[in-house]
Amino acid sequence: TENTTIFGKDLSNIKLLKNEVFLVIITILLIFLSYLPFFLRYYPGIVTSDSYSQIEQTIGILPLKDHHPITHTAIIGILSGNINTGIALYSIFSMLTMAIFAAFVLKYLRKKKVPAFVQLITLLFYMFYPVNGMYSITMWKDILFSGIMPLFIIQNIELIFNTDEFLAKKRNMVGYVLISIFTMILRHNGLYVVVLSLPFIFIVLRKHWKKLLIMFMSILVIYEAYNVVVFK
Repeated sequence: TENTTIFGKDLSNIKLLKNEVFLVIITILLIFLSYLPFFLRYYPGIVTSDSYSQIEQTIGILPLKDHHPITHTAIIGILSGNINTGIALYSIFSMLTMAIFAAFVLKYLRKKKVPAFVQLITLLFYMFYPVNGMYSITMWKDILFSGIMPLFIIQNIELIFNTDEFLAKKRNMVGYVLISIFTMILRHNGLYVVVLSLPFIFIVLRKHWKKLLIMFMSILVIYEAYNVVVFK
């Protein structure tokens, strides 16, 4: 079929291409390896002016503050020690995380039976578009936020267009809550993205108001509790 053919070659009989776990893992590896030359060229990584401030917070030169999300500052702090080693570890973490985010976007394309040729082009874009490689080794809150945003969009597409199926599984609801929270805590703009989306989704899907209310209240309560605990 069109969905399993690339350049006229039928891929439908290749068993490994039907194994979703294998496809996710191999996608992560391919994208991670494609970012490796950037890591080697710019070792230990690229640090932005925002990140200098966050590094200074983690080593005690500046007091902790939430001008840059505490969550992202905490990630930098966990990976810090020797500054060069810390930046290198952060770069590896970022490369791997962005590869995982991209792999799940590609997984969704397979789920929606997007033609294999389009999937291949998308994979090559993630691997070889230079901006992706440069950003994957950049210590900057915007990068991880840009990775989580497509997952938030995918969650909403499924919730709105496959509502009954989506809400029938508790794991989907839990996944929606978690991805929404990470969207909110990785960059302050994410708070507005999520909070301003929820009322419109609630109105459109109001006949499912009970489950939506559980999900949406969970997002807001966990986010507020997280802020209170972490900030204290």
